Amino acid sequence: VAVGLLVAAPGLVWFLWIRGGVAPASARASIAVLPFSDLSAAKDQGYFADGMAEEILNALVHVDGLRVAGRTSSFSFRGRAATIPEIGHALSVATVLEGSVRKEGTRVRVTAQLIDAERGDDLWSETYDRELTGIFAVQDEIARAVVEALRVKILPGHGPRAPPLHATNPDAYSAYLLGKHFFDLATPDDMRRAVTELEKALALDPQYAPAW
Repeated sequence: VAVGLLVAAPGLVWFLWIRGGVAPASARASIAVLPFSDLSAAKDQGYFADGMAEEILNALVHVDGLRVAGRTSSFSFRGRAATIPEIGHALSVATVLEGSVRKEGTRVRVTAQLIDAERGDDLWSETYDRELTGIFAVQDEIARAVVEALRVKILPGHGPRAPPLHATNPDAYSAYLLGKHFFDLATPDDMRRAVTELEKALALDPQYAPAW
């Protein structure tokens, strides 16, 4: 997978550089991360797909000189019949990252695509098949691949900072995402379910700050 990303990145950089023409770097160095699609058979992993997209977005935010559209703005396009150029125009970004998650048992398949927001062309795509114990590495791989491709020509001198630390326990992370999902629904019953899931996450990993 890592070799594939290294091969794909130069082509991505060249496309972004040529496409940018004389536009200022700040205009080209921009990205929106859309909510990932849940392709699991039971369609019950939406919270997990959202968590994947959010973690990648959070990693990209740490890159100096890269403008990242906010989660609320990007996720507002969930379920809307909008084209990538329309999304790019609405969010004023040059590139869009979208993807999907398929979770089966103890394995997860994540597909990510970086798309030119003006033309709607795929710049690169990659598929990651991992055990759930390696899900944090997948998030970092995708974020770093995008960062490196953007950095070489568009963000010279700006290296990516280390992504934020994750929970050490994948089950704690999953419980946290589910708790966050129920919390966002904001009904009294969902709030109680959120507390239950967050307490479960802390029981598995008492040091996991986001769950606190």
